[in-house]
Amino acid sequence: MIKTIRGRMVILMTLTILVLTVAIFSVFALFADDYYYSRKKGMISDAYKKLQKTDVLMLNEDNKAISQYEDERITFIICNSSFERVYVTKMEKKPIDAQTRIANDIVANLRSFSYKYKSKETSKRIAGYGKKLQDDEDYYIYIYESKEATSIFFNYYRWFFFIVGAFVLIAGILISLYIASRLTRPIRKIEQAASKAVDSGYSLNVETKHDFKEVDSLANSINKMLTQIRTQMTDLQDELSNQTLAEEERRVFINNVSHELKTPLAVISSQIEMLDLIDDEEKRKEYIKSITEETDRMTDMINDMIVMYATKSNEKEFSIEEADVADLVCETLGNYEELFTEKNIEVEQDYDEDCIARINTRYISQAVSNYISNAIKHCKEPGKIIVKVKNSNDSIRIEVANNGNHIPDKYKDKIWDMFYSKDDKNKKNKMKSSGIGLSIVKSVMEVHNGDYGFENVDDGVVFWMDIPKNLNEYTNE
Repeated sequence: MIKTIRGRMVILMTLTILVLTVAIFSVFALFADDYYYSRKKGMISDAYKKLQKTDVLMLNEDNKAISQYEDERITFIICNSSFERVYVTKMEKKPIDAQTRIANDIVANLRSFSYKYKSKETSKRIAGYGKKLQDDEDYYIYIYESKEATSIFFNYYRWFFFIVGAFVLIAGILISLYIASRLTRPIRKIEQAASKAVDSGYSLNVETKHDFKEVDSLANSINKMLTQIRTQMTDLQDELSNQTLAEEERRVFINNVSHELKTPLAVISSQIEMLDLIDDEEKRKEYIKSITEETDRMTDMINDMIVMYATKSNEKEFSIEEADVADLVCETLGNYEELFTEKNIEVEQDYDEDCIARINTRYISQAVSNYISNAIKHCKEPGKIIVKVKNSNDSIRIEVANNGNHIPDKYKDKIWDMFYSKDDKNKKNKMKSSGIGLSIVKSVMEVHNGDYGFENVDDGVVFWMDIPKNLNEYTNE
């Protein structure tokens, strides 16, 4: 079975032309004769009626009344009551032949003539006849057309139609091949171009300039599909890359956490063993204090790990609420009053009014807390920390400045990585950290669609974060 469009179009158009040709030839062969003779019977009847209104004696002088019928090969025979010729078509110069026709066509059928028109049809001719009363004398009228010449004429036409039909069929096949090729050639080109596009990784497009609008529409649809495929492939590759990156970050995170927990656990384990071996009460108190500090450090690290995991997870549960960021920062800062006093750190605060934003208060509080802890750790002696909350049209900025040493440019991006710690020889307050603090700020700002960073200023370093006022939904990257 032929499955190509071109093959099916050629077959369909050829069959259509063949059926139409056979149908036309059959109609002509079966009904042309009957139709023709039916029309001629009508013309003979009309001619007889016209003769009833015409002076038959004047036909030889002016036969215009019946000339149109004679042009249609209709023959007239008219004689008087003595059967003498009055008018016979084309028999003016052959009176003997005219009398013979009168004898054969009128006298031989005299009983059938009347004043009422009659018609008859035989295998050789169709005829109409009757009598006309003119000047108190009867005139016999006989009108006919021979079928012999007509049959020959129709036979020639039948052969003519047969030859024409064969020619039309051959021409139709050739035209069908041409049209089918014109239609299928651009489709074939589109197919080849689509195959090339697939082989090239969907980087190519299909040509859209063709002779037919429908083919252009098909090409545009394929290009649209190729564009969507490219977009989907890019999104899929990005998603796979993000998944790979997230998996790598998770692996590094777990390894680093495991490494970071080994030290305090080892310290705690060794100091617990020492408690059983020494009797000096002062030493025992020092070991207990050290165990407590290491335990607190582990607690802080675990809390930071929980926040980090929550911000980087794919969970869609991310509660936000409208809150005054200045009040939240002031409350968070209050948790460090004893530490400020212990470390001899001066704190300066500056808050704008109506610092309202839609935030996750827990995450923002944790980020601010990490900035404060980082500031305490890097303050010089005597220490000074400046905390500001600034209100702008679209965001709230939180700044935490300390009077510590400047951060070299080479550490500008690295300090936001998990467990990164530069050689901090100038650190004055000897505070231990989890190593996750600034990376938590980074994660919290990412889920809030915010920004973060730091600046070296004349008297220290300012860490800042910009929080959009209108956070509508969780956007975990």
